[in-house]
Amino acid sequence: MVFIENDKIKLENTLRDNIKNADEVLIAVAYLRKSGFQLVKDEIIDLIKRGGKIRIIAGLDFGFTEPEALNELKKIGAQIKVYSGEVLFHPKCYIFTSANINKAIVGSSNLSGSALNTGVEWNVLIDDSNILYNEIKNNFDQLWKSVDTVEISDKVLKKLKKDNNRWNRRIPRKTRTKIDTIREAFITFNFKVNKSFLEYSSHPVTIPTEYNSTLDEYQIDKNFSIKLIFNNYYSINGYIYYSKTGDKYDYPYYQIKIPRKIDTSIINGFKLDELIKIEIKFNDNSISIHFIKS
Repeated sequence: MVFIENDKIKLENTLRDNIKNADEVLIAVAYLRKSGFQLVKDEIIDLIKRGGKIRIIAGLDFGFTEPEALNELKKIGAQIKVYSGEVLFHPKCYIFTSANINKAIVGSSNLSGSALNTGVEWNVLIDDSNILYNEIKNNFDQLWKSVDTVEISDKVLKKLKKDNNRWNRRIPRKTRTKIDTIREAFITFNFKVNKSFLEYSSHPVTIPTEYNSTLDEYQIDKNFSIKLIFNNYYSINGYIYYSKTGDKYDYPYYQIKIPRKIDTSIINGFKLDELIKIEIKFNDNSISIHFIKS
């Protein structure tokens, strides 16, 4: 068993070495990007030229998988399917089979440049002496045969390109190399209900500044539209307000605000000094914020 964290051991080098020695390579990732494919392209081409096979299942969530990467892989002979099920597709798994030994890598890395080389990632390499190997391989085979995985088509690629372009317009060009880290962001924090939230017309909630860098990547201006959801059933349109100064702040900060009168029963359901959980989720093409009472 080997721990791969992109410091002492790079996942890029580990993938290259194992593809070279494999007869078949199986990959299941949430996001597949050109930056990752290019790093192992030569090894994949060589695998196919010597009669080997590669099967890939990629996710479609959020439009993060790049259609250009899927097209290039298809052209060189890779078998590709995409996950079209109702739930989020989020595995990161690489399997290598050969006559001598079978191996698998499972962890946090999608097939992207940063995930294979520079990002802080945690992955584990095991071989078939580990009892988990067969379970991992069997799960991939079942997923490949599932009705939820389909062959890529022009229709799928067209929609994926549209979704991908939508996100690229939002993300600054200089930060797109960080896109996997950004787009998988999920913010959660506790909020102590205060008088401002209960009494002010916009019911503001200041987001902890430790999350500023994540929100910065989304180019949030003065008023960024969001969906607010209370206790998983009542929803209302709101916005995130960004400011560099304020009466109590001398640093940039973000606030969640409700721009119009909300059903008073919702606000009245919160009590002063009550501790609630707030979750900020980065969805398909929007941001939703969940207020959850304990």
